[in-house]
Amino acid sequence: MPLDRGAAGHVLAAYGDQSGSNRKMVLAQGYYVSLGERDPEVAAAAVPLIDGQGKLRGALSVSAIRMRFDTQAQKMALKALKSEARALAGLLPASEA
Repeated sequence: MPLDRGAAGHVLAAYGDQSGSNRKMVLAQGYYVSLGERDPEVAAAAVPLIDGQGKLRGALSVSAIRMRFDTQAQKMALKALKSEARALAGLLPASEA
């Protein structure tokens, strides 16, 4: 799947040093919410998974039916994703140079 669509794709592209129209926004806010980018009925939110050395290790995301992923659901999802990303970052081995 191309990285120019979808929540996880935008996060991976932005933190992976790929250029893109949303890169600055994603880096500034630390997440991306996608509403119908890959499928008009689906929404998603994603955050980066950064290790203790500051290296991108992946993205955590959650998806939902678009009509149920309102602002409140987005806030709840992002809070949970950020919390889990912090917890996982502490468990990851150090990056290789």
